[in-house]
Amino acid sequence: MPQFQPYLDPFLSMVRFVNAVAQQAQVNGLVSSAPVVINLDAHADINELPAADFFSLSGYAMHIHNKLPTVVIGVGISTYNDPNNIRHMKLMDLMLSSLLPETRVPIYTNGNINTAVGVMVVADGLVVDPIDRDPQRVFQVMTVRLLPASALPSGN
Repeated sequence: MPQFQPYLDPFLSMVRFVNAVAQQAQVNGLVSSAPVVINLDAHADINELPAADFFSLSGYAMHIHNKLPTVVIGVGISTYNDPNNIRHMKLMDLMLSSLLPETRVPIYTNGNINTAVGVMVVADGLVVDPIDRDPQRVFQVMTVRLLPASALPSGN
């Protein structure tokens, strides 16, 4: 069984979670093309972003107290050529309803994506930041805090 990676695995599990919501957005007809999930912490230049709607993760941070990690991460939605922000608001509704407090997020190890090794729970205090925009793109992030609902494996 692959070794649990205490920093990487919660992040990759959030990528998987957001990707599942993005896929649901496509099934619901909220996005017309295959949805993309982008790690914004890996993109320093806004010109690198696709000329399309996308989902994102950013600002990944972790606090460990008594060997239990608390994860804080920004989950974002960006729509392209959405003048009245209606598509954006529908996508934000879908993501927000998927990340309400007490939502359980399975944690997987990188090498074993089919068996959860633990669960984290969305904590109270989710924050939705104001919309930011440029002439063609709307962008908004919600900051989510996840607490361990079960003991996660040791990274040792």
